[in-house]
Amino acid sequence: MGIATSTWTRIGEHSQYEAFWAIPILFYGFGDILTTLIGLRMQLATEAAPISALLIETHGAGFIYVTKICTLGLFYFLWKAVPHPHRIGIPIGLSLVGIAVTGWNIGVIFMRLL
Repeated sequence: MGIATSTWTRIGEHSQYEAFWAIPILFYGFGDILTTLIGLRMQLATEAAPISALLIETHGAGFIYVTKICTLGLFYFLWKAVPHPHRIGIPIGLSLVGIAVTGWNIGVIFMRLL
C-alpha cells in the first residue's frame, strides 16, 4: 500500500507542476507563432532568430510550427531531467521570454501599421 500511495503522490506532484507549462505554451508557443506569422504575412516584420529565419526562408513560413514544437519539446525534456526544486525555472523562463517576444511582435506590428 505504501508503494501505491507514494506513486500517486508523485503523479499528483508532477501534474501540479505541469500546469506551469500553460503560460509558456500560450505565449512562447501560440503567441509568438501567431504574431510572427501575422508580421510575415503582412510583410511588416522578419524573423529575428537566425536559425528560424533560415528555415522559414528555405522551407516557408509554416516551418515555424516545427521549430516551436521542437524547442518546446526540448525544454520539456530538460524540465523532466532537472531535479524538482530547480525545474520550475524552465517554464518560468520560457514564460518570461514568450511574454516578452509576443509583446515585442505586437508592438512591431502596431508601429508598422501606424
